[in-house]
Formats: sequence, C-alpha cells, structure tokens
Amino acid sequence: MSSLKLSPSRLDLEIFRGDDLSLTVNFADDAGAPVDVSANTYSAIIANITTGVTVVTASAAVNISAVTISVGHVALASLPERSAWRLVEDADGSVTTILAGTLAIADEVQ
Repeated sequence: MSSLKLSPSRLDLEIFRGDDLSLTVNFADDAGAPVDVSANTYSAIIANITTGVTVVTASAAVNISAVTISVGHVALASLPERSAWRLVEDADGSVTTILAGTLAIADEVQ
C-alpha cells in the first residue's frame, strides 16, 4: 500500500520580547519563477505549544507572489517563551498549512 505524506515546510522563528514580528514568504516554482498567489488568502496562527490553544491569529498581506505576516509587539506580549506557529493558505476553501514551526521569544536586553 502506498502513502503520501503532505507536510508543511518547517521554519523556526526567534524574536526578542517587545519586538514586532514581520516575515515575508516568497512563492516560486521549481525553476525559481514567481508563482501568483494573489487569489488566495493567508493567515498566521500562533498557539500555546503545550495546549494547542490559539493565542494570536493575524491576516497576511498578499502581493502577487509574496505573503507578508505582521504581528505587533502588543499582540505578542502575552506569549510564553515558546509557541507553535503556522502560515495557512485558503485557496477557494481548500485550507493548507504552508509553513509551520516554533516561535521562541527571548527576553529583552535591558
């Protein structure tokens, strides 16, 4: 019996507590040519790594072949040192996790 595993790419992030989070993801085909994803919607979900409860949900801005996630420091303030995050694509009702990983927040340098 054959099986197919569809798993997202992994990207672990680390920021300093008090900073804003901004991440741009560029979409390209196997030849490196940009892929138009402007018809899709994207969101970033940050969850408690222990309980799985969503703490922050943020929409992402789409610019033809790039998606930018922006989450301000106020929204990130209540997160623990380690959370789980993922970038979700909704393409005409077909929902897919594109990227996923951990989000580590280091204490500010005083």
